[in-house]
Amino acid sequence: MLSDIIKQSSGWDTKALAEIFSNKKFLRSVDGDKEKYLADLISRDYEKTNITLPRKIIPNDVTLSALRYIYKKEPATLPILLRYFTHSNLLAEAKDDLDKVNQKLQGVMDKELKDLQDKKAKLQANETDLNDKKIQGKEAKALAYDIQKINAEITEASSEIEKIKLHKEEIKNLLNGDKVSKSYPPQYFSILNNGLIEIMEKKLTAYVKDNTDIGETYSSLNSRAKKIIRVRNVKSVLLFSSALACGIACMPFIAVFCQSCAGPNEFHYSMFYFFIHYSLPVLFPIAATLLALVGAVYLEQRHYEQSFAKEMKTL
Repeated sequence: MLSDIIKQSSGWDTKALAEIFSNKKFLRSVDGDKEKYLADLISRDYEKTNITLPRKIIPNDVTLSALRYIYKKEPATLPILLRYFTHSNLLAEAKDDLDKVNQKLQGVMDKELKDLQDKKAKLQANETDLNDKKIQGKEAKALAYDIQKINAEITEASSEIEKIKLHKEEIKNLLNGDKVSKSYPPQYFSILNNGLIEIMEKKLTAYVKDNTDIGETYSSLNSRAKKIIRVRNVKSVLLFSSALACGIACMPFIAVFCQSCAGPNEFHYSMFYFFIHYSLPVLFPIAATLLALVGAVYLEQRHYEQSFAKEMKTL
């Protein structure tokens, strides 16, 4: 379904965008709007994997969850997501759909809660029956063990009941737009994840249909993403080649250092000859030229990245 949305808006060629936007973790700003996220989005730096989005785009946790789930499934949808959330309020536009997801989750949790409460009541009844028995000797020890075991099961059931009650409140708060801080068990997360993805697929499909210019924007962004990836690859090759040239040029020093002072004079002479006739006149200039090219390519890369961020901002 998400791939159909991208096809509808821009065609299939979004691999470059998916690569640019890969391995990001999105956070919600708590201290005002920040525009810095646009530069962080296209950065490959390890420190820039966490992207803090401004509150005008991500005003609440349910919007953040929806963005994360859709992004994880299809990173190339990120431009549409950011544009949609910039101009639309998910909580207001999808209130009925969010209520349905909440009702479904509450129903699942209510059933689990009832099962646990029934189990607890049965355990308590068994405990009462055992406590009423008057047994002595070895049978009394066995009875005490059974009572202890039932007590442990009652405690565990009580703990699970409290957890479910907490999850019920947290999910209700999440889908109402309130702040939450809990993670959910897999059976609840799956329903929440699928529900939010289904809602967003429906909203994005309609949004793309109503905004025909998204296709042109996608095509332009993907073209810029290809240029960024290309110059990044060229820069990496040049850096490697420069390092290799420097390494070979410095081989005489490394080789002589590894040799003992009592090494053969012929070896020292050959290393000195290599340095004078090859390292100085050939390899070091090559390495310097490659480093200069790296600098030029880096400037070109920054130009493409800035133009990419500028176009993202116009979304």
